[in-house]
Amino acid sequence: MKIRHLGFDNFDWLLIALVGISFFFVDLLPMHPQRLGDMDYTYHTGAKALSAAIRGSAPWTNLAITRAPAPVLYYSVPYLLVSPGSSDYTYWLAGLVWTIVWMTISILAIRRAGELVGGRLAGQLAATIAVLSPFGVYYSYSIDAEAPAYVGVALFAYGWAKWQKSDQSSPLLGSAWLAWAGFTILLLCRLNSLLLLPIAGLAGGVLW
Repeated sequence: MKIRHLGFDNFDWLLIALVGISFFFVDLLPMHPQRLGDMDYTYHTGAKALSAAIRGSAPWTNLAITRAPAPVLYYSVPYLLVSPGSSDYTYWLAGLVWTIVWMTISILAIRRAGELVGGRLAGQLAATIAVLSPFGVYYSYSIDAEAPAYVGVALFAYGWAKWQKSDQSSPLLGSAWLAWAGFTILLLCRLNSLLLLPIAGLAGGVLW
């Protein structure tokens, strides 16, 4: 059976609909994470400063990345589309829409990773379980590290599965670059994920 990667089928459209429904129902919940992140709004403030510096509307000296850098870079992209001087709510809404797009891409990537590892049914089950778990969607409502870290893990899973399936000639070529990119995003979102490196090294040694 040929596994398609770029084209959508009916199950993909079902997953996209389920992601939208999940965001709708999570929005109705009585509790939400803080919109601009916990405590000092580090990532929100950093992304605003970076987007303003890129546009030239504020000096680069205003930018200070004191925690993980990836969320600042991640949210600065939609923040570039927000007019300077807009309310924090407008920035948050731009970040939410951006994250909805990436959460959808992540679910589709998880399906394809599952298909590559275990076949069509495995991919459908993996994506269904992922989309029915509310945690990724729940934390998407906050300008924080959870959403970009989720995206990084999904990209890593798909890149690794595709590399294992088709082009294992080099860990630096083919689909492996996507796995490396996803893992790098995860590391730059959650620095404590460095603990995965010795575990990965041990697993690689056992497999070798």
